[in-house]
Amino acid sequence: GHVGNVVIGGHRTSHSRPFRHIDQLVPGDEVILTTLEGRFVYKVTSTKIVPPDAMWIVDQQPTFTATLFACHPVGSTRERIVVFLELTQS
Repeated sequence: GHVGNVVIGGHRTSHSRPFRHIDQLVPGDEVILTTLEGRFVYKVTSTKIVPPDAMWIVDQQPTFTATLFACHPVGSTRERIVVFLELTQS
């Protein structure tokens, strides 16, 4: 809920698989993050497949953004699936 880029990584096949179905998110879908500071609603803007060394995904932004990422495809560490979000409601 702050200016910048909150980046969250999750597993698709282990550690309770929180991002198992991250590939099903599409532009316009809502993602809700709840913290001690409150409830923040983000909307998916795009999804991209990148190599594992694409560190630019963690770059800070001058706007209210969030980035989710996980290994891709399921069961492989060959690439990363990255979902970009923008804050719509706090």
